[in-house]
Amino acid sequence: MCGCLRSWSPVVAAVLASAIAAFTIGTATSQTAIRSSFDHFTTGFRLDGAHEFGECASCHIDGMFVNTPTRCVGCHTNAGRVRATAKPPTHIVVTEQCESCHRTSTWAPVARMDHFEVLAPCFSCHNNQRAPGKPANHVPAGNQCEDCHNTRAFGL
Repeated sequence: MCGCLRSWSPVVAAVLASAIAAFTIGTATSQTAIRSSFDHFTTGFRLDGAHEFGECASCHIDGMFVNTPTRCVGCHTNAGRVRATAKPPTHIVVTEQCESCHRTSTWAPVARMDHFEVLAPCFSCHNNQRAPGKPANHVPAGNQCEDCHNTRAFGL
């Protein structure tokens, strides 16, 4: 062994020991679902999409497992116990059934638009800015689409 390697070996050993200790401590306190052998499906809340890769402690605050929210709105709100991405203020007015339009893998783009969950008038989205609105050849009418149309069959 050359002299330069012998002089570095205590330093390398110390760095290696420090890295192993940090890794061991990190995995003991912040284990992701993907690395865990725990079957989360037994809790009634299947970890899928982005939830599968989150740290357990991001939902189980202070190691508490009882009463952890299982609905989107339990975490994805500004007032939630868990600090997860909240619905933006510019979001359309809808029910709290997020999964009707969104996937757990990503919030955007919207997977599908379930108009039954929308609580706002049609024109709040169908205004030719957010979504297509009245075509240019539409009969003269106000913005109360519901007066003539419904969400099941938009035609007259």
